[in-house]
Amino acid sequence: MKKGQTTPLLLRNKISAAIIVGTVVAIALMTTTAGIFSHIDPRRLPVAGCLNLAYPLLLIVDIIITILVAFLSRKLMCIGLLAVVLTSSSALDYSPLNFFSKGYQPNKTDSTFTMMSFNVATFWPYDEVFLENGENPLLEYILEQDPDIAVLQEIERLDESKIWHISKSQSERLRKQYPYTDGPHDPKKCPLAVLSKFPLKNIENKMYSRYGEAQIVEVVLPEGQEMTIVNVHLQSLGLTKDDKELYTDVLKANLDQYELASLKGNIYNKLAFAFEQRAIQADSIRHIILNDNRIKENLIVTGDFNDTQNCWALRHICDGTNLKSAYRSVGFGPLITYYANHFYFRIDHTLFRGDLKPLAYRCDQSFKKSDHYPTFTTFSFTDK
Repeated sequence: MKKGQTTPLLLRNKISAAIIVGTVVAIALMTTTAGIFSHIDPRRLPVAGCLNLAYPLLLIVDIIITILVAFLSRKLMCIGLLAVVLTSSSALDYSPLNFFSKGYQPNKTDSTFTMMSFNVATFWPYDEVFLENGENPLLEYILEQDPDIAVLQEIERLDESKIWHISKSQSERLRKQYPYTDGPHDPKKCPLAVLSKFPLKNIENKMYSRYGEAQIVEVVLPEGQEMTIVNVHLQSLGLTKDDKELYTDVLKANLDQYELASLKGNIYNKLAFAFEQRAIQADSIRHIILNDNRIKENLIVTGDFNDTQNCWALRHICDGTNLKSAYRSVGFGPLITYYANHFYFRIDHTLFRGDLKPLAYRCDQSFKKSDHYPTFTTFSFTDK
């Protein structure tokens, strides 16, 4: 300490000093560990995936504590800052800082297209409210938004249906707006579909487990470029309605010790299983991208990954495939794409490579007819 400076009152007392130093070091270590654990295969260490889920919260706590202790000790401040620096790549995955892209809406040209990625939750409204005329609000939303390509997950059907409130008019408009459609081939095995204004053909449908599917299609863009789209829906958390209600009770501090212990064990086991299954599915997707000669250089992998932007599965798919995150490239700030039952995460992702360049990324959080929000990415495409 420099001459003339005095030790802050809180640090003069040994007990308070120990508590403050211990808290700063503990939070910094946990933040660093949670950020680094995204690089560990959850099949080897299942707890890695679970701890990684806590990274955003730990990062926020670490930053707040760092700001507070800055008034007490520069050394303690540096400990907190070190955790931020060591996990800066993970932090930017969660909250990219593309200041100049914020709010940017590119003009539509012959060399651009907009792609929607949307888990439509079987086309059944989350609030169970249909349109006044009885039609399906999710399908109507897609028709009104009119993206060039719509990549959909958890879809039952697209044709006229009284059960799903899909009217004849909606079905006819859909066929007119999207003359090229693939899926759903079998909703029970692969509830995925791609709607396109551009010519497309199906390459393959894969089912990895009860809750893990992929659909691979080839699209010919307006200027003749060929592009592959891999539509994915990876293993869900598998939490039941009762599990989610218990989780909500935790947030309301409305559980006794026995229920809390039961919840911890039950949810951890399901999370660990889901992380392991997604790792297996990521292996399969990465293998196809690297080894299947039908996969074009222009490639988009998008859909419901059921995991955060800093997860091992996402990193593994990108490893060696030249894929990058569209939101990391043009997004700004933290983003949520799933909101049901107080599980606030970004689990819907869009990856790209080749001559494709993301210009803008938008998530419509005003539309709440699914438990997921729809996302829109505008790409430009040019020959190198």
